[in-house]
Amino acid sequence: MKQKRRVKKKGHAGLLGLLILIIAFAGIAYLVFSVPASPPENSATITRARVGDVAENFRLPTADGSYVSLSDYRGSLVLVFFSEGIGCDPCWRQIVELQDSAELSEMKVKLIAVTVDPVDKLQPIVKQWGIRVPLASDTSMKTAKAYDTLNLGSMHPGQKPGHTFILVGADGIIKWRYDLPQSEANAGMMYVPTRQVIDSVREVLLGS
Repeated sequence: MKQKRRVKKKGHAGLLGLLILIIAFAGIAYLVFSVPASPPENSATITRARVGDVAENFRLPTADGSYVSLSDYRGSLVLVFFSEGIGCDPCWRQIVELQDSAELSEMKVKLIAVTVDPVDKLQPIVKQWGIRVPLASDTSMKTAKAYDTLNLGSMHPGQKPGHTFILVGADGIIKWRYDLPQSEANAGMMYVPTRQVIDSVREVLLGS
């Protein structure tokens, strides 16, 4: 009789242990599949520097040893491009294609590129890729934060901008903004077809 009770107790203990394991695995599965690993691909998550907002001024050192300020371009159209910088060859290719675009030039759109890399690391990049537009160094990430570029579309959330375009009008107001979708960033697709950028800018200008 005692032996049967012991068997029953062991059976209950085994079932209890199995139940605990099932609950534990269910909890892990919930965390893995239900909690997003990166910010959602929704422009509504952007809290600063949205279309219609006044573009915040910045003054940053550039790879050529000078400084660039957004206020210097007041009265002109400016496309500010935030990218991951060093380690992202598609980012440099993007800058070169934009700076060489005859269509952007015809629309009188100026280009400023911004990364969080130090100036001395950017100087070899300028020579290698033939970058002629201001390549600004935002090591404090103050400007990147002011324009809310450190989360959406970044392979290094909170550490580097992703791939963000911000078109500032001659009046200093943000006219257009595009952040690379997070799914594309996670897949390493850190490039937006230059044709897409040009068409978007033209559409905004025609509608203004």
